[in-house]
Amino acid sequence: MKSILIVNQSSGYLMVDIANAFVNSGKYDRIVLMVGNPETLRGLDKNVCVEKICKYNRKSLRRRFFSWVYGTIQVLFRVLFKYRSYELFLVSNPPTISFITLFCKNLYSTLIYDVYPDGIVSGGFVTRKNLLFRIWAKVTKKFYQNAQYIYTITEGMADRISQYCDRERIEIIPVWYSADLNPIDKVKNTFILEHGLQDKFIIMYSGNIGKGHNVKLLVSIAERMKEDDDVRFVIIGDGWEKKMIQDSVIGKSLKNVLLLPFQPFDKLAYSLSAADIAYISVEGRASTVCVPSKTFNFIKLSKPLLCVAETNSELAKLIQTYKNGRVFDPSDLDGIISFIKNLKDSVELREQYKVNVSVAKNVFSPNNAYQFIKR
Repeated sequence: MKSILIVNQSSGYLMVDIANAFVNSGKYDRIVLMVGNPETLRGLDKNVCVEKICKYNRKSLRRRFFSWVYGTIQVLFRVLFKYRSYELFLVSNPPTISFITLFCKNLYSTLIYDVYPDGIVSGGFVTRKNLLFRIWAKVTKKFYQNAQYIYTITEGMADRISQYCDRERIEIIPVWYSADLNPIDKVKNTFILEHGLQDKFIIMYSGNIGKGHNVKLLVSIAERMKEDDDVRFVIIGDGWEKKMIQDSVIGKSLKNVLLLPFQPFDKLAYSLSAADIAYISVEGRASTVCVPSKTFNFIKLSKPLLCVAETNSELAKLIQTYKNGRVFDPSDLDGIISFIKNLKDSVELREQYKVNVSVAKNVFSPNNAYQFIKR
């Protein structure tokens, strides 16, 4: 029997499902999950041992980078002195986790959600000529070269990774929805009652409010639709642009916008179920490699998706495949508003989207977690 250490600085239901899959496989006698936020690990099998490292800090670039480096150092010392004989399953959070394999000899596999050091270039923090980038890129090539298995979540992400290793070595396993998330009927939904949203048609954004999520566009749409009293825009989350969004809503006197912080896990099914349309946006280069995980939870709840992304994005490919929403250019405010109004006014259209979503549910099932288990 073998032992395995799973490392992901910022974990949620995806890591819970993966850890539980390792338990259920019967191939490992000891499974350790090392995370920065153990309070999010609901539903984790009792046979998984949880060990804490520093939490991923998103408050500023400096704090973010410090949390990456400090978390990586914590993992390295524990692997060297406590988990030397363990297999490693390393998730790309912290992104600097690749550096630990310079110092330890454990067998390891990796799951890549974000490609680094490319991320610090696309974010405008350094150029490819920068010494930090060149050193990090060299370490990354060696990291992929020595990995047993390399996993990622989309074709676009695999293409991006292929600059560092052979494309044939990369296995794509789609992200999935939370099995614990079940739809709540609107009539019984306490979130709707608490916030006075009865008889309102709700367009919802729920997630990080950062510069790549284009939440400000949703505010612009709300401004154009402020005379539609039966429509509400609900924005849930926190992040770098939250203050700017708040100031914009107040400055424009938008009474049709409700701003809320992240909801507790036990209220998540209620808040997400309140949506009639889910707003998903991915900007820039990230759009060609990733689909926000919130997308799959809205799929589980049979919500049509209002997506703002490039036509060649992974999000657009998903919509084109399953016909479970529409994708718009951010400049097409008229098209977005027409989409919202058509869905609000047509029960038949809403029902058709529900039928389309049901197909996608089978593809993005929690059973995908078992694809990480090798014979």
